[in-house]
Amino acid sequence: MGTSTDLSIQTNPGLRIHKILGDSMEPRLRSDLDYIMIVPCTSFLCDGMYVIDNGGGLVPYHVDYLFGEGKVRLRLENPRYRGCEFTLEQFEDCVAGRVVAEVKVLDPSAIEQSRRRS
Repeated sequence: MGTSTDLSIQTNPGLRIHKILGDSMEPRLRSDLDYIMIVPCTSFLCDGMYVIDNGGGLVPYHVDYLFGEGKVRLRLENPRYRGCEFTLEQFEDCVAGRVVAEVKVLDPSAIEQSRRRS
């Protein structure tokens, strides 16, 4: 029996699960362990986390609107990496989706055991 707070990914084709790759969002999201749930979008909607197609794959960024400048700031969680600024047009050219949920893996060994059984 479902509740009103259930997220049914199978009945909502707009939602996609994307595995975090690389250390750009560490320590918040860990490479090869954690996931994000994204919904496709083609423009800036509000401050938040978005997925950008950087030509080599999809990368999550925190995106903030810079009032009065008509730009957005893209930043990563890992302080070793620098952020950048895009015009709204540049952002719309490469945005692939907006992150609506983070999926934290609590027991990596259980996932590994499940993979071995498959």
